[in-house]
Amino acid sequence: MRALVFALLTLVACSKPAPPTLVPKSAVVNNISTTGIGIDVLLTATNPNSVDLTASDVRAHLVLDKTIEVGDATVEEHVRLPANQDTDLKVALSIPWANVGPLFELGMSDRRSIPYRLDGSLTLGGDLMSVQVPFRLAGNVSREQILQATLSSIPPIPALSGLIPPSPPGAETPTDPAAPVPTAPIPGRRAPGHPRR
Repeated sequence: MRALVFALLTLVACSKPAPPTLVPKSAVVNNISTTGIGIDVLLTATNPNSVDLTASDVRAHLVLDKTIEVGDATVEEHVRLPANQDTDLKVALSIPWANVGPLFELGMSDRRSIPYRLDGSLTLGGDLMSVQVPFRLAGNVSREQILQATLSSIPPIPALSGLIPPSPPGAETPTDPAAPVPTAPIPGRRAPGHPRR
């Protein structure tokens, strides 16, 4: 009987913990440029076990307008998940463009918003287990964000003063056409305001 109890206790002690769960809460696009797209992601991980677990790498893939493959990103995290608790995870993703050409095409369209889809996974586990839990988030990018990204990529136009060559030494300085023009007196005529003697 003692042997059976010991075997059961050993089996329980060596059993793997239950897999944690993951709930995606929100994704906010905070930056769009010709180098990539920045997204703040909020996830909630639940640890149903009596021991602490760890959340580590976050992997994500972003798609714009259902067909435009923006790119991939991986963020290294190391967050402790306390036993029998929910833990909010805030992850800042910076996803570089695989091909920036579609950004300019979207900038020339008259659509008010562009849908996006973010597919990713979060590695959860500990010493006895390690699983990748998938998640998906969707939303829209405003036309103003797209336009701002495309306009910021245009180089500034040089000042017009730098395009006009300086006047050569001794050249006459242009006068104001509204200013009075001085005239020389005509011989034999008196200047106005001087009576004859």
